[in-house]
Amino acid sequence: MKERLLKTSKDFISFLHKKRLVLTICAIITLVFGLLNIFVFSNHSEALDSDAFITTWKVSGDSDGRTVKIPVYKNIYKHKINNAAYNYTIDWGDGSPIEAKSGYVSPSHTYANDGEYDIKIEGDFPGMTFSDEPRSQGRRTYYSDAFPDNDDRASESMGRKILFIKQWGKIKWQSMMGMFFNAYEMTGRYTDSPDTSEVKSMNHMFRNAMKFNSPVNFDTSKVEDMGEMFKNANSFNQPVNFDTQNVENMGEMFIYAPSFNQPLNFNTSKVTNMYGMLRHAKAFNHPVNFDTRNVESMSMMFSVAEAFNQPVNFDTSKVTSMYGMFDNAIAFNQPVNFDTSKVTNMGGMFIGATSFNQPINFNTSSVQYISEMFKNATSFNYPVNLSDTSRVNYFSSMFEGATSFNQPINFNTSNATNFGNMFKNATSFNQDISNLDFSVALKRGQYDDGMGDFASNSGLSIKNYDKILKNWHDAVKNDPSITFHHKPSSAGLKYCAATAEHDFLVGLGWTFNDTRDCGIAPQDINLSSNTIDENTPPNTKVADIAMPSDPNDTPGDTNTASLTCATPGADDNAFTITNNKLYLKNPADYEAKNSYNICIRATDEYGNFLDKNFTININNNNELPVVTSTPITTATQGSPYSYTITASDPENAPLTFTASPSNPSWLHFNPSTHVVSGTPSQADAGKTFQVSFTISDGTNTIEHKYNITVSGNGNNQGGNNNQGGGNNGGHNGNQGGGNSGSAGGRGGNNVVNNYTHYHTHITNQNTRNSSNGSGGGSVADSNPARSDSNNGNHVNDSSSDSSSNKDSNKSLKDKTISSSSHRGNNSSNCQCPVAGSSKKEKRSFFDMTIGELWWFWILIILILIGIIAYLVLRNRDRENEFKEKRVGF
Repeated sequence: MKERLLKTSKDFISFLHKKRLVLTICAIITLVFGLLNIFVFSNHSEALDSDAFITTWKVSGDSDGRTVKIPVYKNIYKHKINNAAYNYTIDWGDGSPIEAKSGYVSPSHTYANDGEYDIKIEGDFPGMTFSDEPRSQGRRTYYSDAFPDNDDRASESMGRKILFIKQWGKIKWQSMMGMFFNAYEMTGRYTDSPDTSEVKSMNHMFRNAMKFNSPVNFDTSKVEDMGEMFKNANSFNQPVNFDTQNVENMGEMFIYAPSFNQPLNFNTSKVTNMYGMLRHAKAFNHPVNFDTRNVESMSMMFSVAEAFNQPVNFDTSKVTSMYGMFDNAIAFNQPVNFDTSKVTNMGGMFIGATSFNQPINFNTSSVQYISEMFKNATSFNYPVNLSDTSRVNYFSSMFEGATSFNQPINFNTSNATNFGNMFKNATSFNQDISNLDFSVALKRGQYDDGMGDFASNSGLSIKNYDKILKNWHDAVKNDPSITFHHKPSSAGLKYCAATAEHDFLVGLGWTFNDTRDCGIAPQDINLSSNTIDENTPPNTKVADIAMPSDPNDTPGDTNTASLTCATPGADDNAFTITNNKLYLKNPADYEAKNSYNICIRATDEYGNFLDKNFTININNNNELPVVTSTPITTATQGSPYSYTITASDPENAPLTFTASPSNPSWLHFNPSTHVVSGTPSQADAGKTFQVSFTISDGTNTIEHKYNITVSGNGNNQGGNNNQGGGNNGGHNGNQGGGNSGSAGGRGGNNVVNNYTHYHTHITNQNTRNSSNGSGGGSVADSNPARSDSNNGNHVNDSSSDSSSNKDSNKSLKDKTISSSSHRGNNSSNCQCPVAGSSKKEKRSFFDMTIGELWWFWILIILILIGIIAYLVLRNRDRENEFKEKRVGF
């Protein structure tokens, strides 16, 4: 019995040992199911609430502080909810009975104790809202009866009690308008997404939810309104991959969302309102490739979007308002090629856009308001090309503080009623704007100040301000009905020439803060030079004109030079003055006129002037000699050649003639008579000779160079006359001729060197020997074997032609290919493959790449796995045998 028991024990131990892998797997499965039981099935009660909409609320204080109201809609149809009704249960989370609710009455509950409570709602619950709407009196009407007295503070107080969205559940939402408006403390702890497939409005859904920054993976396929959706959502910065195909309103969608900076790949084809869409979205800087064909308002769209600087290639054909569009968008500097034909308001469009400096070419035929358009746009300095400003009423502060702006102004201001501050503090601006029509604004001044601080502290010069004063004087003088106390201010400006006009306006009651300053005439006129060389090019600068002012003169008073003296200089017409620089119109000639008398006037901004006479002296330069003869450029062998060189010097200096030593030997030169003569020989016939002579006046030297071509006299017929010709592949034949002009014999040794043939499919071993004529010869080809490396065709050319002509580097380019020469005398030496051959080259195992040996590596891995498995199993069997022996002992 004992032995049997011992054997049974041994068998059981052996079984456990042999089946240890199976037992291990069973243990793991048991552990997994145990964990599932602990963490999943033990939470079965929580799973039963998976359909509920769960939010966490915090209450404290008195009964009002411990009361929660769930604000349902008053009138459900007003908010685009389709035949939905309330029919739901609510668990307040404090152990009190679950309540069944219906209708448009907001449920409320007062907790006994302070704390945080999870409120669960299940059933038909179309929506909740803390939303309100503004009234003309400034109070608000709320869409929920939770706030019966339209108390703003009650809405805000209730909104602050929501802490978390824990679960969206299975509620089928109908509207989310104002759903978490004023939920200042709320964040999201949910992992699911709401059923928003029927929602049409998300207007100000998270407005003032300042801590909210959770995913918004919503079905927005039916949403029409996203206005103010994330307004004042200070922390929000989540992807918004919304289906916006039906959205019409995106006004103020991200206004005051300073953290938001996510791509906006929206379908905006139906959007009509983008008012303030990214206003104060200070971090946002992503492309805005919007379809804006139906947008009517872009007012404040990028206002204070401080980081934004992206292209704005918008279709603005329906836009009517661009008011403040880039207000204080301090980084923005992109082209604005907008269709503005329907825009009526451009007020403040680039106000404070300190980086903006782009051309402006707007159709302003419908615009009425341009006030503050470039106010404090400190970089802007482009012409403002506005097509038609005849309807504009307000130009007030248009360029106020635009410190870089200084461009001509050509506006139609016939209906302008307000120019107040238009150029105030535009410190660079100094243009003649006396062409503006101020008449309507001056009349309006009877009721308000339409000209106040018009150009105070601007850069207007005395001259340009004088012109404005004369404009105002004429407008008032021609219309006696303008009788009022007007205050254009004009602080920091100065006048002079318009003193009478200024005093006239003051007599009518106008008040100015300007100053009379007529300056002092220039103190002197100085030239940087009063001499110029003769024979200079036309319009050569003679001198810079300096006109120092009196030390007591008005700072900034500029002086201008001109040839307008009361008594002109005798030679004023020979000169011009441009930008205070004196120029000579035409080259001077010392021999004809060695000095000029002129008079220069210096005039300051106020009309004060000084006249001064000057003498401009001409420097006598040593001019080059001039050849006056025409060279003879032909000569005939055996006939005398003669040519006499003639030349003159402008200063009549004696000239020296010298022949170049490189002149041909048959040519002689007489330096006294300046005659070139000689007789070319028969050997010179057919040649061209370059001859050269120098001519010097003792200071300057010129070279007289020309060619002489020598021709034969016609008695010699034949001679060594080479007539090269092509011969089947480019070899040159040589036709010799005797004195009688006969055909002569063909022969001689012809060396054909470095031929490059581009014919294909040719192996040429022919030896060509001319048999024409009386002679014969041999040919040596220094490049007999050639190979075409592009197509594999081997060309062996051992050909020879009998000829006396040496032809080097002749190339027949029938095809453009790359040629690699194989040196040899027989084509059999080339083992080149035949062109077009598809036969593959066999390679050994050791020539293959690692990638081509993938099958080999897999085989090695499998073998290694087999060896390891064998060793493991063998070791285990040995262990089993050893343990069984030990049990036996």
